[in-house]
Amino acid sequence: MINTQVNAQEVTKKIVVEHFTNTRCGLCAGRNPPFYSALNQKPNILHVAYHPSSPFSNCLFSTQNKAENDERTRFYGVFGGTPRFIVNGEEKSSTAMQNISVYTPFEGKTTPINLAIEILAAGADSIRVHVTITAVAPHNLTNLTLYVPLIEEVVNYAAPNGEGIHYDVFRKSFSGINPVSFPAPAHNGTPYDYTATLAKNTLWNLDRLYALAIVQQTDKSIVQTETSPLFDKNGVSSTDQKIINDKTFVVTPNPSNDVVFIKSDDLAAISEIQIYDIGGKSVLIPSIIHIESGIDISSLPQGTFLLRANRKDGKSMVTKFIKK
Repeated sequence: MINTQVNAQEVTKKIVVEHFTNTRCGLCAGRNPPFYSALNQKPNILHVAYHPSSPFSNCLFSTQNKAENDERTRFYGVFGGTPRFIVNGEEKSSTAMQNISVYTPFEGKTTPINLAIEILAAGADSIRVHVTITAVAPHNLTNLTLYVPLIEEVVNYAAPNGEGIHYDVFRKSFSGINPVSFPAPAHNGTPYDYTATLAKNTLWNLDRLYALAIVQQTDKSIVQTETSPLFDKNGVSSTDQKIINDKTFVVTPNPSNDVVFIKSDDLAAISEIQIYDIGGKSVLIPSIIHIESGIDISSLPQGTFLLRANRKDGKSMVTKFIKK
């Protein structure tokens, strides 16, 4: 009975394929198309394509970020040949990846770890990622790692091996050349928050960028993965980021399951309040008439939300909270 209750609180564990390929690899040109054909039949499966420098050191995508492409390949011990495929931390053969049955053992799994991830503009020249990792059920997890690649969903490039369209191309890692280690958050405890910034690159199509968060155990098994919405050049700016970090504007209690209160030095200056989900969709516009009495969030589902308070002087204040 206890196990049934615990499982009911867990969330679906998503599946991610980490794909190691090369634009000068003839074998990749033959085996990637049937892989993508199978993958397209599973639209909920996440995918990222790295381009290591071996066996072809002059692959275009590899030369644009050799160190990080190579290091992720070495992380799994598959450096030296392409194509290679890792599904939720386990290597699968390129022939197995041509059939959707390869995903069957990974489907229907649950995890006590929930992820929320967003990427936003941080001034004119940078991109900021924010990842929130929450334990939604009891667990025995201890030390975990977080890897956060920045990905371009489609790149059109006539490659020497004949491939003209390249999907989910790894561009750069927010978390650096290696994953970040952190202690697993406790059930109903404080979430683990991760924020990092990357400088924009003229080689990237900003309208096609998104981020992926990969949480793993030390044995490389996947705990949970999540993808952000596409990057919005007109999203929260560096000015908003300064206000987000301003301790004079907060939501309390956080997390909460029914009512939250705004704490600010200047409540009277607020003209409108809006609540957005992590993807930037407006989900609630509370009345400000009785703002001191709290904001009813009981209708919201569990998850991470942004609360934006628009001021009478035209400025905005933004902060984040979690609905339990």
